[in-house]
Amino acid sequence: MALEGERRPDRVFSSDVELCYCCGAESIGIVSKWSVLYSDPCRQRVVGLNHAAGRSEIPIGRHSVIHGVLATGDELFDPEVAERFAHELRGLFAGIVRLEAWARNVVWSNLDELGFSPSQTVRLADYLEVARARIDREWAFERLCAHFAVPASESGDAPV
Repeated sequence: MALEGERRPDRVFSSDVELCYCCGAESIGIVSKWSVLYSDPCRQRVVGLNHAAGRSEIPIGRHSVIHGVLATGDELFDPEVAERFAHELRGLFAGIVRLEAWARNVVWSNLDELGFSPSQTVRLADYLEVARARIDREWAFERLCAHFAVPASESGDAPV
């Protein structure tokens, strides 16, 4: 089973359009290192969860700066600051690897859940039409939280 699309060698990542890393049911456009990896409804849930937890339980993007993980100039000469920064980066990078694995699997799971045959190539427009109508975003968020071993109930209202 595959989603029909063209791989572009001039892109940092593998496609012109990526799907929401939470629900897999919405296009999020062309993704760069600065992009938020979610559709707006899913982004609000992930940001709310992270805000309620006081830290990035689930990454919202690939770049450390959008998570507030940064150190500049002379700060890095302080061994404690450098170690804290390295520790935060390792945690963030591990989270991004877990998120990317989730994002790949959620689309495959959606294709199966939506009744597409494993042997067919599915046009992206056809997949999105069915997925938008039938994928429950709250259910997808709860599954993403379970993947990260974080209670979905921790999400609260957050500034978005």
